[in-house]
Amino acid sequence: MSKKLQLVEHASYWEIPIRGMAISRFIIDFTFLEIEVFEDFTLTFRFEGEFLFEAGGQERILTIADPPSLCPILTTLNRAIKLARFSKEGVLEIHLEDDSKFTVKPRYMVEAWELHSSVGLRVVCVPGGGLGIWLPK
Repeated sequence: MSKKLQLVEHASYWEIPIRGMAISRFIIDFTFLEIEVFEDFTLTFRFEGEFLFEAGGQERILTIADPPSLCPILTTLNRAIKLARFSKEGVLEIHLEDDSKFTVKPRYMVEAWELHSSVGLRVVCVPGGGLGIWLPK
């Protein structure tokens, strides 16, 4: 993959072109979870608060405030990404090749998620929904 990271715009969502890249690392703090992907560049997804995790036919609402609840996501370490996208209303979805999925919805009072990369891309889901997008130069 090129060191350039360009979002692909569709009618109702933006696609992040990282298909085939694997989840390389999790960073868990008492206020956030970061999921990192490395290749020619680094891409970091940061979740604050709660998110939906689907795996093995089960859906779980997980919260950063309860670190032991996050254990199921560890099974996705080194799993390849099938599709990563976010809606223009601010819903982030990360689909993995093993059919597990992360979903983060906008929150009223806080930035529910953000992503940033080592090549200049930054996207923030603003409180209440909507997006702030900074594209690489």
